[in-house]
Amino acid sequence: MDGTTPLPPTPGLTQQQKRPRVSEENRKRAVRACDGCRRVKEKCEGGVPCRRCLRYRRQCVFTHPDHAEKIARSSSISALERTAGLSRNNLAESERIRYMERILRHYVPDISFDIQSLRKTAEELKNKHRGSDSDGGPSIRLDNEDFEDLAIDDEDFTIKALPDNTTQYSGEFSYLNFSMKIRKKIDEWMNTTTPEASTESEPFEERWRATQLQSGSSLVSASITCLPPRYVADFLVQIFFKYAQTNNFYVEEDWLREKVNVCYTNPSSLSCNDAGSVCAILMVLAVGTQFAHMESATPVNRLSVDPSVLEDHHFSEDEVGLTFYQFASKLLPDIIATASIRSVQACLLIGTYLLPLDTSGLCYTYFGLALKMAIQNGMHRKYLGEGLSPRMKEVRNRVFWTAYTIEKRVSILHGRPVSLSDGDVDAAFPVDFPGLRPPGEISNHTNMVTLIKLTLKLGEVSNEISVLRKSRKDQQQDCLERLLNLRKSLVDWWGSLPEETDCRDLNPSGPLFRSNVHLKLDYCLTRVFLGRPFLFSSMKAISMTTFLSPTFKTPSGLSKNRSTLVTDCVEAALEIVDLCRLLRDEAGLARASFTEFSSCRAALLVILAQSLTKRTERLREALEKGMGLIKIMSMGVGSARSAVSVIEALERAIRRLEEWSETQAPGNPGSMESAYDRFKNWEMLWKTGPISPETIPFQEPFSSGRPEMPRVPVTPMTGTSNGHDQMDTEIASTDITASSDFSASHAGLTHMPPFFDHFVSNLPQELGEFTAIPCFEPDAQQGLGGDIKNSDTRWMHFMND
Repeated sequence: MDGTTPLPPTPGLTQQQKRPRVSEENRKRAVRACDGCRRVKEKCEGGVPCRRCLRYRRQCVFTHPDHAEKIARSSSISALERTAGLSRNNLAESERIRYMERILRHYVPDISFDIQSLRKTAEELKNKHRGSDSDGGPSIRLDNEDFEDLAIDDEDFTIKALPDNTTQYSGEFSYLNFSMKIRKKIDEWMNTTTPEASTESEPFEERWRATQLQSGSSLVSASITCLPPRYVADFLVQIFFKYAQTNNFYVEEDWLREKVNVCYTNPSSLSCNDAGSVCAILMVLAVGTQFAHMESATPVNRLSVDPSVLEDHHFSEDEVGLTFYQFASKLLPDIIATASIRSVQACLLIGTYLLPLDTSGLCYTYFGLALKMAIQNGMHRKYLGEGLSPRMKEVRNRVFWTAYTIEKRVSILHGRPVSLSDGDVDAAFPVDFPGLRPPGEISNHTNMVTLIKLTLKLGEVSNEISVLRKSRKDQQQDCLERLLNLRKSLVDWWGSLPEETDCRDLNPSGPLFRSNVHLKLDYCLTRVFLGRPFLFSSMKAISMTTFLSPTFKTPSGLSKNRSTLVTDCVEAALEIVDLCRLLRDEAGLARASFTEFSSCRAALLVILAQSLTKRTERLREALEKGMGLIKIMSMGVGSARSAVSVIEALERAIRRLEEWSETQAPGNPGSMESAYDRFKNWEMLWKTGPISPETIPFQEPFSSGRPEMPRVPVTPMTGTSNGHDQMDTEIASTDITASSDFSASHAGLTHMPPFFDHFVSNLPQELGEFTAIPCFEPDAQQGLGGDIKNSDTRWMHFMND
């Protein structure tokens, strides 16, 4: 015994024996397995990347702690030293590599991440870079100076003021601008090489107008011979500025009165260059005749009790206005040849006179002509020069925005492409310029700018609807969301406008009452245009859900958004009728107001379309009031009376269909159609327009033995022609055949009476305005078979034809 007592064995060492260390070449497993092999529980053969990950082309990473690290964490001996080199640095490095591989895989999809493939790809890029340098080709690496050399020199437009209120506009990258750039380079080169030489450049003609095409002063002198007595002219000028120029700007009142005075006191001083001014005067008088009835002591714009008086009502002042127009139109060649700002105003006034006469034809053409001449003068660009007075700058801006606004609204509301896009316009908005306002008159500058912004918002809505028309079904939800955002933005913007004096002040005693009502009519018309394309789509959704089953539910996404737009559209239409009634009771309705007539027309069409699915007392009252109002507006106006006749025909058709539906209610005896009933049906058709007897085939009596279709639990709406009725293909040139699947597609709708088939077939294409999105199908329809979809398409085609 040496006197020492041996220590007892450590429990940890006796319970856990150490493994013998094996050399690397003799190991069957890797020292540390990668994450991929551990996840699939496979033997990792080692290497970075390991052979198995290399073979399967997967990412080889090491993020888990190995066995030694676990022992180190469980032991209190040198824990900090063991974990310092393995935890954070390795995890961050592996994460960085993983993100870099993801980025590289996005830009180089077919790349492999093993070391050999990466080395080969890198060498190929290096050799390619060297080859491009040795061949004398352009280097891939560019300095900042090289990038600056590649940039195109900044091009700017030029607007040069010329005599006679004319400016010469030269846009970016035009021939004239490039010529001026060459001339500038030549001058710089001459000044550098021969500074002692003369700096005088060779003169050349910058402006060229076809003055030889002008007619001379004789035509101008002949045009003013139609002027009325001075007191009549002053009255018509006063009417024009009081009723016609509401939220727009056509001409300066003081300038116009001065020119009128020259025509009466010194007509010999007028030359061919005054063609635009004389034309503007004549058209102001012509437009004044259209609004002269507003000053009548008797309410000539109220509807007469006797219908015959209404039909034969004729305004003799229309002939006077037509005379002014005919003399003014003779000056048009000189106006176009001069192409001054007065030419723009003249064409703008001609288009305004034609607004109630031929909106989508001659009016659209003249507004386009006015806009083209405005572009020729550079009025769509921001003028920064010094050659024009501040007054003329403001006149240019106001006249341009008036032409641009009216042309854009007419184009959008009548389905025409606009002549100028918003991106090409950077002209300044009108400002409150006291020099353009008669003393003591309230400024309408705020209303003018508001109408411009409202028109721009209408353009955004029109563009978004066009995108929705062409979008795929999986993109329609996003388009609807954008339309809803546009509607919310429009409503919020309108709510932020002033409520006193301007914009939203509808107090009849206010100084801008009529202008404010017109502004709200345009606002409501924008909301109508926003939701109008979805009216028939909503009708088809109701039809499909009724046909499927009472418990069938459509997806909430598209239906809810569509319902929001349709509801707001109908509410805006009802507001328009109330606003027109307010105008009639206070300031009076104008026969020639495009704003009043177009908004009332759109509102009535929406109410009629909504009446196909819902006949409420509120809609019925609004329809009755609106029909009376629009008849007042259309008195003596040819195109307006034609549009009203279409609306009246649609209203009569819906009313007769409702009456017929009530007679065909369940339990109502006498469903068998007699010969007398067929005679009365023909009589109603005959009153709406003569129909050739040869085109109407004999129909079998309407028998009650047909299978009865389920009725809509709501108010009646139009359906299709019954599948058992025989209809020749020659009637109305429609391609609808008497097939049972056509009626089956609208099984939930009320049957259409036989006489209604021929009535609808003779209607013009007024309902085409509502089918703006033919590709947009309701949610309920997406789950149906092809027969029902095709039959719905034929129904829409039938309504259009």
